[in-house]
Amino acid sequence: GVAIANQAICRIDECVETCATCADNACSNASQICNDPDTSKLSDWTCSCPPPAQKPPQVGGPVAPSCDVDECDLHKDTCVNHAQDCVDPNPGKVGDWECRCKPPMNGSATAQPAHCTLDECAKDCTGPTCANDTCSTVGQTCEDPDISSTSTLDWTCTCPAPYTGVAIANQAICRIDECVETCATCADNACSNASQICNDPDTSKLSDWTCSCPPPAQKPAQLLGPVTPGCEVDECDLHKHTCTNHDQDCVDPNPSKAGDWQCKCRPPMNGTATAMPAECKLDECVVQTCPTCAKTTCSDKGQTCHDPNTAGTSTSDWTCTCPPPSTGVAIANAADCVIDECVADCPTCSNKTCVNEGQTCHDPNTAGTSTSD
Repeated sequence: GVAIANQAICRIDECVETCATCADNACSNASQICNDPDTSKLSDWTCSCPPPAQKPPQVGGPVAPSCDVDECDLHKDTCVNHAQDCVDPNPGKVGDWECRCKPPMNGSATAQPAHCTLDECAKDCTGPTCANDTCSTVGQTCEDPDISSTSTLDWTCTCPAPYTGVAIANQAICRIDECVETCATCADNACSNASQICNDPDTSKLSDWTCSCPPPAQKPAQLLGPVTPGCEVDECDLHKHTCTNHDQDCVDPNPSKAGDWQCKCRPPMNGTATAMPAECKLDECVVQTCPTCAKTTCSDKGQTCHDPNTAGTSTSDWTCTCPPPSTGVAIANAADCVIDECVADCPTCSNKTCVNEGQTCHDPNTAGTSTSD
């Protein structure tokens, strides 16, 4: 303070300054508000509670015992109107009141309504819609796909791999195809390794798979293993008419394998087909045992045999062909070979002898057996 030509009026804010009579943070240390009503006086500062506390100020020290106030007395309707509880975790602190969701829901917010969630799979869920141990007691996994407070009874139980199965708000019926999957009770190719068929009649049960023979075998199915001693069957017992109706024989080369039966052409024809009539062929120049075959007809004459159509229905069409330089062809018989020694090139031919002398060459007998004439 300063005064001109007079004593000054000295002032001190005992809430701000440091002095023998000052507050020295006594109010703030107690989370209270310091006020010096007259800075020209000493020892008149007070501590007062921050709102919403409404306690009388205390001169020369903090309000005793404290300024604690439950803010929910003022704000509880904000929570209650949303079906939530109001909680003031620290009555000595302003603005920390909370709205908390009521069990079994979870969620809290400071000074405003909370966003409540409900995980019906959570261990601490205690409401009537909660899963509790429904899934876990049978080794299944619980999942709540929508944890909003308005979505209930949508939790699911899911079977552990390799099982499949999901149920809503209940235990799942777990299924496993023991013929397909790998597990302690599964077939693990036991049937297929024996060329048999695996069947699991009820995928909700274990150890009920069977092996059965592929058709046409008609043997009883075997539980939990291959049919013994095997599924061997002569498929010609069923399919032989397919072959015999075409004058062919039926042969099953491997009775333990399905679908490999064959139709085979009967001698002297050749040909084989699997599970269908064969296309039979007959080369009458090669086969020596048929009535229409050439046998040695051509070779005895030094001629070449050729069968132009080896279809089983085409017979007696083979030919004998004369060897060069002679010419001649006959069907189903030896050929009459012809050689014109004036034209051909051979040891007995004229080989231009006449032409070179300006003469005319004539072969009066072109039969292959007549030479040098």
